[in-house]
Amino acid sequence: MEHGRPNPYTVDAKGKSPLHMAAVKLDSDTFESFIEDDDLGCDPLLPDADGNTWVHTLALGTITDREYDFIKKNMLKYGLRLTRNKENRTALNTIKSYSG
Repeated sequence: MEHGRPNPYTVDAKGKSPLHMAAVKLDSDTFESFIEDDDLGCDPLLPDADGNTWVHTLALGTITDREYDFIKKNMLKYGLRLTRNKENRTALNTIKSYSG
């Protein structure tokens, strides 16, 4: 963001967008800018190549308190719902499978 106006729909080889990366880094300012900026207007449920949203990405492994707070805040703020990826799994399914 500091070097210009990135395209929020640009993805890497795994289909991860800048929105996914901002979420993984728990960078609220950048995350919110992608969604709220009138020019960028990124879909807050933008999936990667596997159908995973940023919530799925954060659900991989153990969820820290900071990650939980980030998820809860943004799910409520933007009125988001859980979606299913290409394996028909929600982020909650993913959390459950990693929690043993």
